[in-house]
This record gives sequence, C-alpha cells and structure tokens, in this order.
Amino acid sequence: METLLGQARLGRLRSFIVAATGISRATLYRNPELRTLIQEYRLRGAQGQTPSALTTEIAQARASLEAVADRARQHEERLRRLERVNTTTKPESTGG
Repeated sequence: METLLGQARLGRLRSFIVAATGISRATLYRNPELRTLIQEYRLRGAQGQTPSALTTEIAQARASLEAVADRARQHEERLRRLERVNTTTKPESTGG
C-alpha cells in the first residue's frame, strides 16, 4: 500500500495502475469513469492530499478497474467462443 500511496503522491497513479493490473492505457482512457478519475488525479496532483483521502480514492479506482478487467475478460471469452464456433461451422472448400 505504501508503494501505491507513494506513486499517487508523485502523480504516477496511471503508470502504477497499468503496471499492477496489466490493463492497457488505452483501456483506461476508453472507459469514461476511469478517464475521469485519471483527470481528477492530475488536477489534484499539485494540491496534495491526506493519506486517508488517497486511500479512499485508490479503493474506488481499484473497484472500477476490477469491473473493467472483469468486463474485458468476459469479452475475451466471448470472442474465443465465437472464434471456435466460426472455425467449426466453416464449410470446407472442395476445390472445384
């Protein structure tokens, strides 16, 4: 937790989230809620916050990230299933 707070204090929360979760920056910016959180962190970077406030915000960001990660996993699984169906239903060419 201290590492996370240190990263947040230094304005590197986005980089920490990307490294810790494996979620790409593109995904962070595509999700409106996460993009808003990132922008808020940037604006507050110069103001400095208490560790308690940072801990609360980090917990909120983590919950949002977990929701995005779950949704991404669901999409990936759906794509895999569709690809399997697609490859098993393709007619073989008879060459004619």
